[in-house]
Amino acid sequence: MTVVFNPADQPVTVALNSLNGANSVDWTVVMAAAVLSALPTALVSICLGRFFIRGLLAGWMKG
Repeated sequence: MTVVFNPADQPVTVALNSLNGANSVDWTVVMAAAVLSALPTALVSICLGRFFIRGLLAGWMKG
């Protein structure tokens, strides 16, 4: 957990953890929030993946 006094400044992982209720968990809401929080990272990796592979291939040989 992080010490942040404003709930709007919390990291995504803390916000996902706060979706759990005291006695029950609505798994549909938790899973929907997890998918929505992972979506930007997945889109960036899909769109920029070719540059990542290009950089790996450019640096594999010394000299």
